[in-house]
Amino acid sequence: MARNRYVKDYRLVEDVDERGRIRVGSEYIGPAYAFLRAPGEVSRALRLSLLGCALGWAAYLGALLPLSAAAKTFYVSYPFIFSALPLGLATALLGEIRFRRGPLEHRHADRLENRLPACCFFLSALPAAALIGNGISLLRGVSLMAGDLIFALCAALLVFCGVFLRRQRAALRCRALPAEDPGNGAEAPSAQQQPETAESPPDAADNASPSEQRSEPAGDALPAENPPESAGESPVGPRG
Repeated sequence: MARNRYVKDYRLVEDVDERGRIRVGSEYIGPAYAFLRAPGEVSRALRLSLLGCALGWAAYLGALLPLSAAAKTFYVSYPFIFSALPLGLATALLGEIRFRRGPLEHRHADRLENRLPACCFFLSALPAAALIGNGISLLRGVSLMAGDLIFALCAALLVFCGVFLRRQRAALRCRALPAEDPGNGAEAPSAQQQPETAESPPDAADNASPSEQRSEPAGDALPAENPPESAGESPVGPRG
């Protein structure tokens, strides 16, 4: 599930399966992201980064398996043990992006920009702290074992893995793709963008003064009646 900061990038969709049951899922509607480098360079950087993570896991397990005095010293073993956290987060992130199809989502871009550098830093800092603790043990006169040499080599290898992932991160920078216009990208002009039509000229009667309006006959007046007949003519026909 996406975190609360990415909720606005998704919407709920309902789908009806073959049995007529309604299934609710999520659909990504946020901006799409793409890598700045060429696809071949990005693929190479991802493969090398995952190879570095695999090497880091081998060094992590190789340091804890043999019996050593460093593993029994808490200020040496604790920093080294907690280095599995940044290594695991980096491996999960790089593996998800390596086998992902399609453009990246907002959460992927944020993790590559913010989480991966922090993972690289702690992946180098925690084993380095374990090496420093191992050196303090030497100064205190703690008797070393054969496993301590393996522990020191594996811790140094983890520091190298953190630096190596940091260098590969330069090829994994991404940017937001421009939003695509709906349809063919042509939008109907709004009311403000539509050209103004020529206004019809005002009626002459509207501009006339009130006195002129009273003097002029109404346009829909009835026609005048026929003039009265002359006295010499009788409305009735001639008598027989």
